[in-house]
This record gives sequence, C-alpha cells and structure tokens, in this order.
Amino acid sequence: MLVQTSPPAIEPVTLAEARLFCRVDGAGEDALLASLITAARQDAEMLLQRSLITQGWRLVLDAFPAGAIELERGTVLAVTSITYADMSGATQPLAPTDYATDLSGCPGRITPGYGKTWPAALPQIAAVNIDYTAGFGPAAEDVPEGIKRWIKMRVATVYAHREEVATTGSTPHFFVAGLLDPWRVVRI
Repeated sequence: MLVQTSPPAIEPVTLAEARLFCRVDGAGEDALLASLITAARQDAEMLLQRSLITQGWRLVLDAFPAGAIELERGTVLAVTSITYADMSGATQPLAPTDYATDLSGCPGRITPGYGKTWPAALPQIAAVNIDYTAGFGPAAEDVPEGIKRWIKMRVATVYAHREEVATTGSTPHFFVAGLLDPWRVVRI
C-alpha cells in the first residue's frame, strides 16, 4: 500500500500563470482556478504515475520481499527511513548501511546492502514501512515545461467547459495528450 505522508508545498503552475492562460482578469476566480490547478496536477500525476513537486510517501509492506523493493511515484529523491516490526513486535529502524538504493531509475529501488539480507520481520500486515520523497524537486521550475503546459491547458479547458458531460462530439487534440508522453512511467 502506498500512502502520501506530505503533499506538495506548492503547485507547478501559479495562479498568475493560470489567469494569463485562461484570459482571466483580476482575482475574482482565484479560488476556482486554484482548485482546478490542484485537480489538473493530480490528474497529471495519475496519468504519469509520478509525483511532480516533492512529496512524502510511505510504502507499507507485509514483509520484506526476496529481491529489490520498487519505489513508485517517479523520481525518488531520498529514502528517509525504513522501519519494520521485529519478531517480538517492536518497531526497529533499518540503518542506511544495511540497504542500498538505486534512485537513478524509475522506479527507484532498494536492496539489502552488499553481503546482507533483509531482517526477519514479524509476519503481520503492515510489518515494513519505507518513507521516501519523490518528485522533480521542490520548485515549480523543477517540473518540465511540457507537463506545466498540459496542466494549464487542462485548467483552461475545464474552466471554459464546466459541464460534467460533453455536449459536442469534439475530442482533445492529440498533441495535448502527447505533452505528457516523455515523462510517463511505463511498466514492462
């Protein structure tokens, strides 16, 4: 199970950028635009299977696996802690020297350190907790422009067409969906 422990501190697109893109004058629509920016960012993260702005995540496992542990949500910036329930039920931290990380790939991976094995964890639900941060970085400038452009287009589309059901037969331009393709996490 994957649980978000800390949301992004900012959005990748500012209200000023959304206002300009939507051709909105003044701050009267700011609350709506802010909610649309958040929704568009969440949609992009779901489609891409990655975090955009730095976020905290906890991967909860019932046991240590036989091999590597994959960390989802795209670019993993750091593993902050690994804890597990030992055979007596006490929570134990795993020292960083006991495991190795490969954060260069997508998804990031954790394995036991050289010459080491995973410790014996109590056979119970949620025995292992791995806390980590993921995202392109803490600033909006860290997010690729193509993704930010997609978010702005999504905000503008929903702002202009607030109905739940489309009343026309139009479909999105192919290039709009393609803006996300270079950063999409694909499982093989």
